[in-house]
Amino acid sequence: MEGVRTVDRPPPLQSGAQSGGPGGWFKPADIADLLEDADKAEGGEILDQVHSDPELEADVFEELDPEKASRLLNDMPDTEVAALLGRMRATTPPTRSPTCASPADAGCWI
Repeated sequence: MEGVRTVDRPPPLQSGAQSGGPGGWFKPADIADLLEDADKAEGGEILDQVHSDPELEADVFEELDPEKASRLLNDMPDTEVAALLGRMRATTPPTRSPTCASPADAGCWI
């Protein structure tokens, strides 16, 4: 078929922002979907590729179903989990308690 390209293997798992152009690159949500549907061996291969790009790895984990993310994190060494969680964006910014008199009080933030 003209205009159709065949490949022996899928494109690398890199974010579109890093690719410098469209096409062939997976978004973090797409990679998370692949991980959620993968068996243990396939998931391990995907994680190995994603692990080589720390920012992409953090973005993928942010997109994962919480149960799946928890299972994957439990299988990782503590140092890797700490580094990964450190790269992830906070989903809920801290807010000040309405009953707090001073924002400098550490107990004011919930």
